[in-house]
Amino acid sequence: MLAHRTLVLALVTSLALPALGAAAAPKKPKLICNMVLDDKGDPYVLRQQPDAKQADDALDLVSADIASNATTMTMVIRLAKLAVPPATSPVGGTYQVTFTLSGNDETLYYALVSTDPSGAPFSEFGTRDALPAVTSVATVLGTPTAVVDLAKSQVRASWPLSLFGSGVTLKKGVTKVFPVEVTAGRGTHGRGVFADDATGSKGYPLGAPSCVTVGK
Repeated sequence: MLAHRTLVLALVTSLALPALGAAAAPKKPKLICNMVLDDKGDPYVLRQQPDAKQADDALDLVSADIASNATTMTMVIRLAKLAVPPATSPVGGTYQVTFTLSGNDETLYYALVSTDPSGAPFSEFGTRDALPAVTSVATVLGTPTAVVDLAKSQVRASWPLSLFGSGVTLKKGVTKVFPVEVTAGRGTHGRGVFADDATGSKGYPLGAPSCVTVGK
C-alpha cells in the first residue's frame, strides 16, 4: 500500500511541473501608447474668426505617439477619419509633432507630414524656435520617410537617429522624448492654419516597447 501511495504522489508531482513552469514565464513588457490624446469632434476656431468653427474629421486629432529602436525614430498621428484632401482644405493638410529631449529642453524638435490634393506626402524633420509658436523659424535637419495611411487614418514619419547630430547624446532607456504639441492644419508645406491641436506630457524612454511599429 505504501509503494502504491508513493507512485501516485510521484505521478501527481510530475503532472504539476509543467503548470508551475508556465506560471513562471516572464510577462510581456507593457507597451507605451497614446502619449497624446485629444477629443474627437472638437472644431478649432478659425483664425481671426472667433464665431466661425469648422469640424473636419481629416484634421481632427485623436492621438499621437513617438517611438524608437536602436537606429530610427517614428512619429504617428491618428485622425478621426483621414482623407486627402481634407474637406475644409482643398490644397491639402499638414500634420506635425513637436517635442523635446530630456537633458536638452531648450531645443524644440519637430516632424511634419504635409499632403497635397492628390495625397502625395511632403515631410520635414528639424528644430524650431520655441516662440512665437505660429511664426517660429525652422531649421530643417532632414527628410523623413512619410506614410499617409488612409485605411488606419494615420500619418506617420520615420527618420534616422543620426539626424539629431553628433552633439546630441541619445541613450536607450535614459533619454526621454516629451511631446509638446501635436497639430493638424489647413494648408501644405508648413504648419498650416491650425484646425486642431493637442498637448502632451508623457515621456517616452528611448527604445522602450511601444504600440508603434518603428520604421513603418
